[in-house]
Amino acid sequence: MSKLTKTLGTSLAAVLFAAGCSSKPADTAATSTSDTTTSQGGYTWAETYDALISKSKVENDPKTRFDMLHALEDQLMSTGAITPLYYYVNNFMVAKSMTNYYSSPLGYKILSYALKDGQPGGDFTVCLASEPDTLDPTLSSTVEGAAYAAMRFGGLMGYLPDGKGGFTLQPDLAAELPEKKELDGGKVSYTFKLRDGLKWSDGTDFKASDFVYSWNRAVNPATAADYSYLFEVVDGYQDAVDGKGELNLVADDAANTFTVTLVANTPYFYDLASFPTFAPVQKAAVEANPETWASTPNTPSMGAYKLTAKETGKNFVYEKNEHYWNAANVTVNKITFALSDDDNAILTNFKTGDYQLIASFPVEEIETLKKDYPDEFITAPYIGTYYVSWNMNAPEFVDFTEEQRTNIRLALGLLIDRNNIVNNITKGGQIPANSFVPQGILDYDGSDFTAHNGVNHDGSGYYSVKPEDYKANTEKAVEMLKAVADESGKFSYTESNGNVMFEGFPELIYLTNNTTGHIKIGEYIQSAFASYGISIKVEQQEWATFLNNRKAGAYTVARNGWIADYNDPISFLDMWYTESGNNDSQFGRGEHASYKGYAKSSFLD
Repeated sequence: MSKLTKTLGTSLAAVLFAAGCSSKPADTAATSTSDTTTSQGGYTWAETYDALISKSKVENDPKTRFDMLHALEDQLMSTGAITPLYYYVNNFMVAKSMTNYYSSPLGYKILSYALKDGQPGGDFTVCLASEPDTLDPTLSSTVEGAAYAAMRFGGLMGYLPDGKGGFTLQPDLAAELPEKKELDGGKVSYTFKLRDGLKWSDGTDFKASDFVYSWNRAVNPATAADYSYLFEVVDGYQDAVDGKGELNLVADDAANTFTVTLVANTPYFYDLASFPTFAPVQKAAVEANPETWASTPNTPSMGAYKLTAKETGKNFVYEKNEHYWNAANVTVNKITFALSDDDNAILTNFKTGDYQLIASFPVEEIETLKKDYPDEFITAPYIGTYYVSWNMNAPEFVDFTEEQRTNIRLALGLLIDRNNIVNNITKGGQIPANSFVPQGILDYDGSDFTAHNGVNHDGSGYYSVKPEDYKANTEKAVEMLKAVADESGKFSYTESNGNVMFEGFPELIYLTNNTTGHIKIGEYIQSAFASYGISIKVEQQEWATFLNNRKAGAYTVARNGWIADYNDPISFLDMWYTESGNNDSQFGRGEHASYKGYAKSSFLD
């Protein structure tokens, strides 16, 4: 299979075959028509990555589509701008009194059907995070934001009790799963029959056309939704983005049906239909108060709960929505979401019984908590990757060539001992990561996507994370940095007794939010780099400020993490589309947006 590669010289190619990986060169023989152009400078990010992302979304052959997705990860990892550290597990604490809650492998928690001491009708106080940047489901892009939205806004599909003690993806506002209709040109359509008698939480009638408004609002550039690119699978997306039309959606309010046409068969479409960005919002409420409607108590919503109170920086309160179609089965009357990023205070409140569920705690307490609270400390499946993101346009490296920048990023990634992080810092069962797409994401044949990752697609990853290979990784990193120093003349190094120290290397800032685990990882990276004379300062910011600065590219290096929105690799790969609101590394943007360093894939011929 042809692979996307960067035409940046042997030093870059070599790092992708770090200790423990095959040294077989990437196969570029099938790039056919791209060969001449590549030799003259290659293609831009938009001409390679963006184009292949778009093509993968209209590809109906499963194997070909997944070959494309592997090629996309090859290109992403070859940039060095994404430095995976570990694959997540979901560690949280829940009081013995709370049962029948749902913790999704996709990250969010649903408490609507929980029991208190085995009985319905209870109230709970939980702490998932500090003050959210937004409560608008269309704009939210955080894990806790998805939890808040899932219980308040509802969707065509949702995670509901299956009657067997678990939760499954089921019709929510839709009455049933629709039949897929195949159309000309490979397009498909679904017609959803909505449940009879649906009402907003204020008692007003809900109409099928509310979905048309909501989905078109999500793709409107003026809305600036981070996840607007998810609608690319819907016919009419580009016209909607360009202001030339709307999504191909048809609502029949009289028949209570909603029809959506997709550009191709989309195996994860039902998952999208449950995702918060696809949730309906009330047009009158949004237009009456565009900036703060979602944070205003008693604003109409379609989920199990309505927002009834909010105190900035302290908490907000959800109370049962009596107009929700399944209200008779919702078992929790009120949920108070406490807001904090003080891990010690959060844990104290859990121990005193003031909080019944917490999603963070001091990492140094984990071993003790596992021992002292064996029934309350929960480790659940999680499909996600914790990583370091680099700003492609970081000013510290503006005077280096793009090849040198890339090799610096790749080399610094090899200096990080991932086993040290998971064994001595996080201590929660995390797995060292050697790819961006994590374990748990399935390939077209049902095998794990990671079983076919890496430059040879043999499952060896993009570098070795074997403990015995860390020394070889650091040696390779040092050689790469020395080569950049020699070529650029912008920093130097000294060697003594086998130790290499770099001098004059640009001073870096590592951006993180201010919770203990993230800070400790930043401090470890600071120490690891300092061993080679490289200085990186750890800067802590409040959660919302941190998110906005990272999104805006106002950083050089930042901690990051991504949890699957649905079980498909595209959930991890289309976030790096140039115009994606989640493209924190600024691929295809800014000063180097037209960089001609990427080879064209044969998939685009």
